[in-house]
Amino acid sequence: MMVGAVVTLDADDLELAVKQRREAVAADSSLWPDPSKRPLFRDAGFHHHDDDETIRDRFIETMQTLGFRAHVCYTHRALPGIGDTDLLLVMYHALVRNLLRRYAGETVDFVFETKSEMDPLYGGLVMHALESLDLTRAPRGLPRRGSVTSRWVGCLSLTTFSRSRRPISREKRAGT
Repeated sequence: MMVGAVVTLDADDLELAVKQRREAVAADSSLWPDPSKRPLFRDAGFHHHDDDETIRDRFIETMQTLGFRAHVCYTHRALPGIGDTDLLLVMYHALVRNLLRRYAGETVDFVFETKSEMDPLYGGLVMHALESLDLTRAPRGLPRRGSVTSRWVGCLSLTTFSRSRRPISREKRAGT
């Protein structure tokens, strides 16, 4: 099982580029030997497990031209006593916590793709990751500002951040 995040300085441009590529792929009839799949692709966008090999290749070509950094967390699915949802929660927590540490001092906005049983859990997941970093006094500190948004992205889930001029120290954040 794998979860991932895309980090970019310009989420709107990245999303627009993927949408434009999706429209171009959907319009190219040479890529659709089975025309019944085209409307599904138009609605859902690129999704590796649903796309045939030709469409996956177009997605990989597209990804090679975009400005982003990918972060992933993966594990063996068959862990005794842990269901898929619990495992996803643990994995997303690890991923979010690592992203918060990686981009400490930056403005971090998490945008989660919706349409799953995880939808109501995302906000709490990020808040828990922030609390755990604060409790453990993580050496890199916390982000300057953060927000969580859940929306149906249709083609890409994003984690965006903006550069701050200088990181805020733990002391300054605590007001001491």
